[in-house]
Amino acid sequence: MPHWYGVIDTGSPQIIDGCNGNPRCVREKIMEHAPQGANVRSIVWFKGKNAAAVTVEGPAAREYLDALEARDVAELEVSGPLDR
Repeated sequence: MPHWYGVIDTGSPQIIDGCNGNPRCVREKIMEHAPQGANVRSIVWFKGKNAAAVTVEGPAAREYLDALEARDVAELEVSGPLDR
């Protein structure tokens, strides 16, 4: 399953318009608007910045990050637990 990562501005895009950077509101809007095939795995806020890192998996993950106007988008290598 493809996993994608990107950084969004929490004051935009239109999907999170009106949240004014409020983390709870941003999270709710991102989860609410995730299309079929895009499973939001994590949202991490950067301290002191109006930005968050979003990780999404699934066949529509990349397209959803585009809809969120994400930058620094990259496909992640996903692996299971490391053997010791």
